[in-house]
Amino acid sequence: MSPWPGKPLFLEIFSGDGGLTAAVREKGLQAGPGIDVIKGQAFDILNKGVQQRILQWIREKRIWCVWLGTPCSVWCIARKGIKDVKKAEGKDRLGVIFAMFSAKVIEECIANNVAFALENPMTSKLFHFPPIRRALASPYVQWVKFHACAYGAKSMKPTMFAGTLPGLQSLVRKCPGISSEHKHDPLSGSVKAVFHGKMQWNCKTIFAGAYAKDLCTAIGRIVATEARARGIPLSDEPTNIMEQEATLLGELEKEAENRQELDPIPQEHLEFASRFWRKTLVKKGLLKEDAVVHGQFAGPLSQSVLN
Repeated sequence: MSPWPGKPLFLEIFSGDGGLTAAVREKGLQAGPGIDVIKGQAFDILNKGVQQRILQWIREKRIWCVWLGTPCSVWCIARKGIKDVKKAEGKDRLGVIFAMFSAKVIEECIANNVAFALENPMTSKLFHFPPIRRALASPYVQWVKFHACAYGAKSMKPTMFAGTLPGLQSLVRKCPGISSEHKHDPLSGSVKAVFHGKMQWNCKTIFAGAYAKDLCTAIGRIVATEARARGIPLSDEPTNIMEQEATLLGELEKEAENRQELDPIPQEHLEFASRFWRKTLVKKGLLKEDAVVHGQFAGPLSQSVLN
């Protein structure tokens, strides 16, 4: 396969508000369009064509570094108080789809010498999900733990980075300790705030997913350092974002026009995602122990289910 003739790009997957992509561009690097369905159907990872296109970019070396902020809602220990089984199963399906795709991305990155990092809470069960665990088993993967509050986040949020991007270890920062100047907002309950452009109630864990500006700046710094090491040119001139994104965005839009359904999700993966909350409901007598896992879910698969 011939190398991509243009400048290789940084790509953020599950980019949310795009703060990290913006920080990377501030360092003079070119970046592809952050991948997140909140930006439109062209970015919908529930479309098999979109998934395949992204994996192709990695294989073609059009992308040299990938950052994965894989949604942790399904895998979070703070996921409690489930009453609506169908909604919970919908979340499971989405969480498993995102995790399976993340594992494929990691495998392609390792196979093609593309730097990557996966971020999730330190206690996230995502790191125990079999496809992710296998993908991260490479000896080239480094594991880094830090406290989000040390970068200005409102909650302590012990967090893990796993990846091959050099310099991850430099991101380690620990909580300075509770004081009159440093307090923690517990990640429990709900709060009303602007989310995806709308004022709405959501779990605090949803809002805690956005990276603090200081963290984005620190990540942007190590991404730029690795870019120099790889001979990827940086620029002191303002970047033309539309020009950077045009080719890749056009390819994604074509995939959106010819939407492809995803392959069936392996039953064992659904059972892995649901077993944590199902055990709780069985103990409370709210669910039969032999209830069919995900057998009754028939709702539309939409990322909004995770909100």
